[in-house]
Amino acid sequence: QLLTFLVVESEVVSLLTRGMIREAMKCVLRLASLVDGSPDHLGPLEPSVHLLLGSLSTICGNFESAERILNVAMATASDDRSRDLSKLQLCLLELERGGQPAGDAADRVEEVRSTFAERDSAYPAALLCDVTLSERRGDTASAKRKVQEVIKTANEKGDRQVLALGLMEYARILMREGDTTLSKQVVDSAKGMATHVKHLPTLISALRVSDQGGILPAVLDKWDAMVGERGEVQRWVEALPIARDRLATS
Repeated sequence: QLLTFLVVESEVVSLLTRGMIREAMKCVLRLASLVDGSPDHLGPLEPSVHLLLGSLSTICGNFESAERILNVAMATASDDRSRDLSKLQLCLLELERGGQPAGDAADRVEEVRSTFAERDSAYPAALLCDVTLSERRGDTASAKRKVQEVIKTANEKGDRQVLALGLMEYARILMREGDTTLSKQVVDSAKGMATHVKHLPTLISALRVSDQGGILPAVLDKWDAMVGERGEVQRWVEALPIARDRLATS
């Protein structure tokens, strides 16, 4: 059962990288079923299921749901690695909401940025969170340098979701600097990458920034046709005993 769990978990990550949201959710349902069916053996892996559920909710723009689920993942984590990944996902969630981290969120970014080494697959995401701190401090030069490294390392490691986020953050920095030509090119790249991996928050941001907000309804309809209604992931989450029971007490 452990081997089956690990194989299916790897498949979920692969499916998310390719933007196959519905297929990924079906695999997460299978993981939840495995943990529910064998709590004594697979119980310690429960936080991994919550992490994946939180990621899916974030991709679909269900930020409130994602935050609740990721907090459950952090609370149920039995090892430092799972806890660190939960904190990282919560930091990314703050970024995708479009705001600068403040208070507890800023403290979380401070903690996360020193946790992941360059060799870690999660390094580009941690570095991206660090970009937001530089921006919050008004250090545009540092933010620009770091986000360029995010784009480079995310591309090298094949993390297309972080690549899309990094491109969008780079475009915002360029806009503040007044570089309209390059910022437009970067926004177009972010839009293309977000469309490819079906990362809804980045796609919406790119369309709004490029003055294409008027086509959002049509884009969202198309996204729903490919992925499923944006509330569908939340309905799946609420139907899972592994999530429902935890969320009820969180």
